[in-house]
Amino acid sequence: MDNYAILIPSCDKFSFFWKPFFAQLFKNWPDCSYTVYLGSNKKGYIDKRVKNILTGKDYGWAKSFKIILEQIPEKYLFVWPEDAFIISRIDKGQFDYVFRLMSQLKIKHIHYRCRPDAERYTENNFLGIYPKGMPYRVNMAGFWDREYLMGILINGENSWNFEIMGSYRVSNDDGFYCLNFPLFEFIHLSEKHKLKRESVKKAQQLGISVDDFGTRQSLNEYYISKLKAAYFDFVINKNWQLRVKLMDVLRKILISY
Repeated sequence: MDNYAILIPSCDKFSFFWKPFFAQLFKNWPDCSYTVYLGSNKKGYIDKRVKNILTGKDYGWAKSFKIILEQIPEKYLFVWPEDAFIISRIDKGQFDYVFRLMSQLKIKHIHYRCRPDAERYTENNFLGIYPKGMPYRVNMAGFWDREYLMGILINGENSWNFEIMGSYRVSNDDGFYCLNFPLFEFIHLSEKHKLKRESVKKAQQLGISVDDFGTRQSLNEYYISKLKAAYFDFVINKNWQLRVKLMDVLRKILISY
């Protein structure tokens, strides 16, 4: 497994997530044989199963992420956020299989979820394919070719900018896929640095304590978040070629030099 590893990119201000996150990870993946890296600034997590990579100063999301990636020798990574707690058993064989596909097919990136919907990939039922020009081909979470990922990071971007603008930057590149079948279930606990109300409730039902995790969404923030998610789901399921053509027309009309 020398060519594959797991990376949890984080920062010191979110260190309150680490203990319950890793408790859930190793509870549900006791036979994990990959090196597990945690990227942060000056703090580390004390556990012999976790290797800490520190940037020192917080240089912002993209630059700090790049500094972390530069210190990892493995070619292929599974990148996962610290606020997405794993809540179901992981089949090591499935992970091994996806990593092998990365190498065999020269894949640059695999979305963890099939969102947006992908085109059918006839050579392998496990994967969907994202064709050139398709929006939202980039997602921080998922499987990555480490060197390729480093090459598309731009200093000053945050993770949300990266997923939108990064998708434009890679629009003419091959090698973008998604998993048709999730490898595990998870709870995504935060949004814009606040705890999601539904996620908190589910975590508590599973016995995961979230009392020390910071500020929770207000009711207004909760409803606004639900509206935005509904709008995104509505848009993302429409014909993407038509959406791209429409956006190109609007740019020509609205942008002047």
